[in-house]
Amino acid sequence: MRFAATELLRYLPRLLPGRPLEVYVGAQERMVAAGLLEGSLPSEAALLVGGDGRRYLVSGGSPAAVLHAAYALLESLGARWVRPGPQGEAIRPLQGPPPRLSLVSAPAFLRRGLADGCLSWWPGSASFQGWLEEMRATVDWMGKMRMNRLFVHFNRLPPGDISPLLPELERRGIALELGGHSLPKLPPLGARESDPELCRMVEGVRRPDGNFCTGNPRTLDLLREGACRYVVQLPPADLYHLWSYDAKADPWCSCPTCAGLTSNEQMWRAVMAATEGMAAARPGARISGLLYHESLEAAAGAPEGMPLLYAPRERCYLHPIDGDCPRNRGYLRELREAMERRGDGISLLEYYGDPILFGRPANRSGLVAADLAAYHREGVRNVSTLVFGALSWWLYPVQLYAYVRGTWDPAAALPAAEDYCRSVAGEVGGELLDRYYRLEGEAAGTHLRLCGYGEDGSWATLPFPPELPLEEVRRHRREMERGETLLREAGGLLERIAAGSTDIPLLGEALQAHRMEEAFHRAVAAHLSGVGQDGEPGHRAPFAEAVAAMEDTPPEALGVFGIHWMLPWLRRCRELGHEAPL
Repeated sequence: MRFAATELLRYLPRLLPGRPLEVYVGAQERMVAAGLLEGSLPSEAALLVGGDGRRYLVSGGSPAAVLHAAYALLESLGARWVRPGPQGEAIRPLQGPPPRLSLVSAPAFLRRGLADGCLSWWPGSASFQGWLEEMRATVDWMGKMRMNRLFVHFNRLPPGDISPLLPELERRGIALELGGHSLPKLPPLGARESDPELCRMVEGVRRPDGNFCTGNPRTLDLLREGACRYVVQLPPADLYHLWSYDAKADPWCSCPTCAGLTSNEQMWRAVMAATEGMAAARPGARISGLLYHESLEAAAGAPEGMPLLYAPRERCYLHPIDGDCPRNRGYLRELREAMERRGDGISLLEYYGDPILFGRPANRSGLVAADLAAYHREGVRNVSTLVFGALSWWLYPVQLYAYVRGTWDPAAALPAAEDYCRSVAGEVGGELLDRYYRLEGEAAGTHLRLCGYGEDGSWATLPFPPELPLEEVRRHRREMERGETLLREAGGLLERIAAGSTDIPLLGEALQAHRMEEAFHRAVAAHLSGVGQDGEPGHRAPFAEAVAAMEDTPPEALGVFGIHWMLPWLRRCRELGHEAPL
């Protein structure tokens, strides 16, 4: 309650300078006892804001809901927070009298989260302290946007202490999740190298990489011991993720002992051993299972009561999840089967902020809105999306804003794009910026033709299409030419906004992101045309412009991941062409 009051005192003078306002802040039961509130709220997560323009009541079914109600009051007075950090604040004095309010609102999705993946691809040169500062800004923004789950994704133990985030999370009622594809790290590699019988067998050969042999009792003992050591080196969390090796079509063990088991049966055997080890060190710790790649259909064999995370990594992002798309129909069918088996034990992980998947700026806010509405209709109540620190907000500001708005109310996701633009650029500039992002989204759609490439989805995690039949290449190339026209038109809108006002903090970042998008679009078009596939300058030139755009962008906009991962990758593309390794 105290933090909610502090936040009101922080922002109300900026929204209503020189105008007194009375605000009563408290939990539902205290308001009822004081005679300020009658009846009850629909749930612990529900918020209430009421008032006549001079006095307001701010309440909720829990301390976190009271904080959310405080931010809802500030939003009704014109405050906006479109992305983490001070540049994402749009706080302008209210024109006219404060409004009458009578708002009771509860979230459509009970768990509304972000999964930050920076530590899962951690470059050795990066600053852990820099990442921690990004996370502090993200946690602050999550509270303002009524989010309540932060998943810090890593495959190895973090390179530093993340416990400084705990008090920031606690005061905002945000639960912490930790882990990732850590399961293969628990039986130490040294042990596998010294004892080949611990290793998985693939085509008759023991291999120390990837997953391992769960038919060997010593492997299971090492998993228990490793999980015990693992969890004591991490802060307490609401949920831990211990997943198998992150590779599509990467087999488990086919030794004589394991040959009769499916990959999913071997995976659950390993997960259960790790769960036992973790429980010995931290009683009550919960582990989540992952439905992903080959394990999308693994809900049937999952341990009873274990939370499951459904991650449709190779779905199509040209069409909504319930759209007319063969690829997405399969993913939706598998989600329905998982929901039938486990119901509210299923959480969803989407990829709306993943630069490794999209590879370029994009605005698919309309798709995000349609997805969230579809997921809610299917009974999903727990959602999160992968992001990579500040870089994701530079590349995907509108679709992430739409996602966050839509987790509270799916109907709010579609108008969120216009709200973002007017918050950033005002009324006149906002209309032009909204038109810009609509054109950008259409242009991105000419690139993201993922559903037309057959059943093999392994290429879908890369920004360049695979080798295609000639007719498909020609069709896609025509689409890309249309995209180039759309991007030129969109760029003209940004220039008009810049000519009309220089006092738009995020406009410079948008201009550089647009430069990068145009360059990347040309690189993909060149790839489809066969221009420079052998590393000739004609193919490398667009990457030089993409690199220049990133180098001209403020470092705080790119964030730790943009500076230490994406920019070096684009520099390699500038030298090697599109085959530069991720």
